[in-house]
Amino acid sequence: MLEYETQIRIIFFFTVLVIMALGETVIARRQLSVSKPGRWFNNLGIILLSSILVKLTFPVTAMEIYRRKSDRGQQGKPAA
Repeated sequence: MLEYETQIRIIFFFTVLVIMALGETVIARRQLSVSKPGRWFNNLGIILLSSILVKLTFPVTAMEIYRRKSDRGQQGKPAA
């Protein structure tokens, strides 16, 4: 199942995206102050940026934790 992780995430993301877009179109609660295309473009940009940052920072964080532990001679020892 892990070999299909990316495909599952993309399908899930677009499914939720379509459901939210339909819900926003059908159940509008107030008058918009910003156009929908502009707002959706900004929101998708934030999602893209945060995904890129997570992909970059998690491996670096893991390597930094390993480096700090190995500097103290604690690699491979169980936590107390």
